[in-house]
Amino acid sequence: MRFLTKLAASMLALVLSTSALAQGKVAVVDLNAAIMETDVAKMRIQELQAQADVQDVITQAETLMADIRTLQEEAQANSVTWSAERLQEQQAAIQSKSVDFQAAQTKLNDAQNRVVGALMQELRPRAGQAVQDLIQSEGIGLLLDKSAVYPVGRQQGAPIVLYVDTSFDLTPRVTEKLNQG
Repeated sequence: MRFLTKLAASMLALVLSTSALAQGKVAVVDLNAAIMETDVAKMRIQELQAQADVQDVITQAETLMADIRTLQEEAQANSVTWSAERLQEQQAAIQSKSVDFQAAQTKLNDAQNRVVGALMQELRPRAGQAVQDLIQSEGIGLLLDKSAVYPVGRQQGAPIVLYVDTSFDLTPRVTEKLNQG
């Protein structure tokens, strides 16, 4: 029964792809990447990184990471001569700084996610229109989501396509259209 289901699905995919190929070209696009490569997105990310509070968190995270490395190196170098109690104290200090570092990373990720979410909400309609324009102007019969395509040898789940030549990728052209208008 499973074999028949897989065979039917394969036949349907073959028929659909043959039909799409008969109508036009095949292409792939990654809308998220196209949006994030726009001039607007790059500017907003730079503005975020330039904010004083974000700069403070970045500096804090960098300092914490340096402190963690120093504590780890110190523990490694002195582990033979230190008492078990001293090693535990050092591990506790490392753990404490690691927790603080993770909190700083979470703050940075949250800030970036807010900016990215706003960008996606703002630019996704324009990106959709840019894709529609390219579908019409290029005579595309089958458009695939590039994020659903996995390179051979690095498969995660069931890929839709095993290989795509980069000449089929519309992502840079969508970005270009978004930058224009």
